[in-house]
Amino acid sequence: MNRWWHVALWATLIIILSVGPTGPEVSEFWPYAVHFFEYAILGILLFRAIVYTWKVAGGLSAVAAIAAASAYGVAMELVQLSLSYRGFGYDDIITNFAGATIGLVVWRLVFKRDHNYREERG
Repeated sequence: MNRWWHVALWATLIIILSVGPTGPEVSEFWPYAVHFFEYAILGILLFRAIVYTWKVAGGLSAVAAIAAASAYGVAMELVQLSLSYRGFGYDDIITNFAGATIGLVVWRLVFKRDHNYREERG
C-alpha cells in the first residue's frame, strides 16, 4: 500500500474525531493526550511518506512532516471554529505541534533505520 494512503486514512480519522461531538472526558488532560497522540502518529506517517516519495534527507523530511502535521492541526481548529458544539483552541494547536515533533523525534531515535531508506527505496 502506498504510504500516502496511510496518511490519508489517518487524516480522515482525525477529521472524524475533530468534527464529531465530544464524549465524556476521562480527565482534564484527556483531550490533550488525544491531540498529542493523533498528531504524533500523523507526523510519523507524513515523515515516512515524504522520505519514500521524494527521497528527501531525513532532517528535511522531518521538518516538512512536522510543518504539514501542524498546518493540518491549525486547519482542524479552524473547522471547529465554525461548529457550534466545538471550539478553537490555541492550546490544541500547541499540543498538535508538540505531538508531531516529539512523536517524530522519538520515532527517529527508536527506529534508526528510518534515517536511511536506501535498502527499501530501491
